[in-house]
Amino acid sequence: MLGSVEVWANGQRVALGPPKRRGVLALLLLELGHLVSVERLIDTLWSGGPPPSARAVVFAHVSRLRA
Repeated sequence: MLGSVEVWANGQRVALGPPKRRGVLALLLLELGHLVSVERLIDTLWSGGPPPSARAVVFAHVSRLRA
């Protein structure tokens, strides 16, 4: 992937929020049509080891992307 992760709707850029949320969206788009486990999202977003709250953070990012 080259460049930033952006979403446009009705000719306007949609604010996606923090970098990890854009990372969740990017991974889901790369795996379009396939199941992506929470564990895979966590491993991808926190390569140096996830914090204890990682699972809750992923769920929050997915929830905000759906909204």
